[in-house]
Amino acid sequence: MGTGGDLTLVNKLAEKIGAEVAVTRPLADMGAAPRDVQIGSTGYSLKSRLAIVVGASGATHFVSGIRNVKTVISINTDKNAPIFQFSDYCVVGDLFKNYTEAGGDSLKIIVCVKVVPKIEEVRFNPETKTVDRSGASNELNEADKNALEAALQIEQKIGGEVVVLSMGPRFFEPFLKLCVAMGADDAVLISDPVFAGADTYATSYALAQAIKKIGFDLILCGESTADSGTGQVPPQIAEWLGIPNISYASSIDVLGGKIIVKRTIRNGYEIVESEPPALVSVELGSNTPRSPDFKRKRWADREFQLKVWTASDLGVELDKVGRSGSKTDVIELKELSPAERRREIITGSEEETAARLAEIIRAELTT
Repeated sequence: MGTGGDLTLVNKLAEKIGAEVAVTRPLADMGAAPRDVQIGSTGYSLKSRLAIVVGASGATHFVSGIRNVKTVISINTDKNAPIFQFSDYCVVGDLFKNYTEAGGDSLKIIVCVKVVPKIEEVRFNPETKTVDRSGASNELNEADKNALEAALQIEQKIGGEVVVLSMGPRFFEPFLKLCVAMGADDAVLISDPVFAGADTYATSYALAQAIKKIGFDLILCGESTADSGTGQVPPQIAEWLGIPNISYASSIDVLGGKIIVKRTIRNGYEIVESEPPALVSVELGSNTPRSPDFKRKRWADREFQLKVWTASDLGVELDKVGRSGSKTDVIELKELSPAERRREIITGSEEETAARLAEIIRAELTT
């Protein structure tokens, strides 16, 4: 594949026909793919039965990498592209435009993720009344990984783009690169000292401004985060953006341009439909998040360029972000002890024990 195409769509097409994807040197130089899949005189030579060349012009250093291929099919919008001189079959056209139009439902999906401290290692600062995560190790919020997996499954089915978004300090960067290694196409971190100390109101406002800047058709979030568990940020983002919010999703599909969500309710489930744009919060454990791809992880760690945006990049209203923009304050912290149990040992014969248990059960069920 050359620079004139959509690598995401090429990967989807390759998966459908059981092919491997390779790229030209310019794409590798751009960091769009690892060096070890680069074709040409500075990469490696193909010796396959078939190569489908999409969007490559036919530079000499690239052509040397396909000389040993038995059959070459080339697709290019330029009828005079040099690559056609080295091809068995030539197609003049835009594969990416035709593929997208055929798919119809292709979506740009933003997945909001948070890096959370391991709960058992968290401490609270009694003076600032904030979470002290300095001594805790960190991890991607589990429900957010379920949201990412749901997004990747949609992308695999209908094409599109998955962008991961997070707000936090710069040490979040390797966790966002992990999302890219799992399959996300891009990642954005909004990071600025003025965002510190935000409650859900200020957090959702800042994320909503970043989402507007990125552009979207669908937003996926985990149902809640392990460190706070409020579940308030997803619906608040939807409110800031003026779009529908669907919560507690156990599965998501896209059919005929509509977002179809199966959501959990008490004693059952319901099916909800929405036109995009919309926001869906995904249930914890609703799917099994995939493991990072080893080659993609190596590329993400070494070459992927994470976008980092500050408050000025987003043009936010400063009185709506961070501690000063928050609507809630922690006034007091109390440590609650668990309720004391009776610890009564029931003694006696089998008949007496059974009678006593029946008495206890009857009392519990009637009071």
